[in-house]
Amino acid sequence: MKKQILILIATIASHILCAGVPSPHDLVGAIEKAIANKDAKVIEKLTYTEGMSEEDKTRNFRHMPDHLFTTPTQKVEIGELSADQAKPFRIHRGLKFTPTAQPIGSVLLHQKSDKFSSTARLPYAKVNDLYYLVGVKSEKLNWDGPPDKSIGWMIGGPNAKTRDFKYTYYASGMMISDSSEYASSSFSGQYIAEVTFTSDSEDFEGEIVINEAGKEIARSETFKGKGTFTYKRKE
Repeated sequence: MKKQILILIATIASHILCAGVPSPHDLVGAIEKAIANKDAKVIEKLTYTEGMSEEDKTRNFRHMPDHLFTTPTQKVEIGELSADQAKPFRIHRGLKFTPTAQPIGSVLLHQKSDKFSSTARLPYAKVNDLYYLVGVKSEKLNWDGPPDKSIGWMIGGPNAKTRDFKYTYYASGMMISDSSEYASSSFSGQYIAEVTFTSDSEDFEGEIVINEAGKEIARSETFKGKGTFTYKRKE
């Protein structure tokens, strides 16, 4: 009987530790305390892990101490999602990665040392009236082709007045359309099918450069002036 009671207590305690918190303010407080104590387990418990495999959890949490505790955190606050965090999924080497819950914002960790400063973003979600950090779960795709490699594109030449960067690429058997707020992007995939952007400057002169595995493999014609310009991969 005593053993059963201990098991019940342990189960309840585990459930409490895995629970979310009532507000974003409480999430900030819990993260601040975890960082002060260098306690990665607290961050894990604050993360919504529904649908994650044990491999997903290992992938999500094994480098957490390096990311959160190596550089001192000066301030923790609530902020907006980055454009990258708002994307519904990403593809990498035959796996499709999606968030465990729809993120609605980010917890910002302003980190600074003598030689380094940055802002880490931890997306959070609201699930059943509680707030959690968002985990990432994976799904294996039916892809038996070659492994995805590093691919990317950039706008060569002056691009101070360029905008609306859109691109399509093929990765792990899927054709994916995406956009960027920056005049370059790199990710994993098989190849880049199309890139478009708009110039607002009559003085613009540049090209769309395509890279694979760190090397330039294609370049568009030279574009000049105002307009929307497109690179399309040659079949």
